[in-house]
Amino acid sequence: MSESIEKELNLTMPPSGENPAAEQLSKHLEKLDEYINDSNSNYASFHGEYIEAANMSTSELKALSQEELFNYAYLLQGYATYLQDEYNRYQIIANWCNDQIETLVQRHRESFGQYQKHEQRRYQLIAENSFVSKVNKMLVVAEARLSSLNGKVWELKQKSTILLEKGKRT
Repeated sequence: MSESIEKELNLTMPPSGENPAAEQLSKHLEKLDEYINDSNSNYASFHGEYIEAANMSTSELKALSQEELFNYAYLLQGYATYLQDEYNRYQIIANWCNDQIETLVQRHRESFGQYQKHEQRRYQLIAENSFVSKVNKMLVVAEARLSSLNGKVWELKQKSTILLEKGKRT
């Protein structure tokens, strides 16, 4: 499991160290990692060069040779792949959290009023059930990460395309 995701899970754990929601999610992610490793579709790893390539100034770009333009375009594609993998991972976490909450809402439907809206049932269960509350906290973290990553992959691919085109004209 990625180190940043492990930290996120630990932030939602109570002082006693027991968080069955985080433990279940961790097991789910471990199974996912096993599948990814077995299928040879491993996540891209991060390289510090990615940041350099993504944050180059206009004057630095103008001074690049054709080979350097192509190399930086390749680095930006690698960075985009890395961020897409991170985005996908947080999407998996968000989906798992939503599935857990929805399953428990259905399992406890007898305790709600007949005409109570589904959304109200969900919020009530989050407020009353500590497991669901912890899952919801993890969901909030995952959704915040998704929001912060949203659009970055597209931007990096655009930068890469620009460098490739510039390299072709050089």
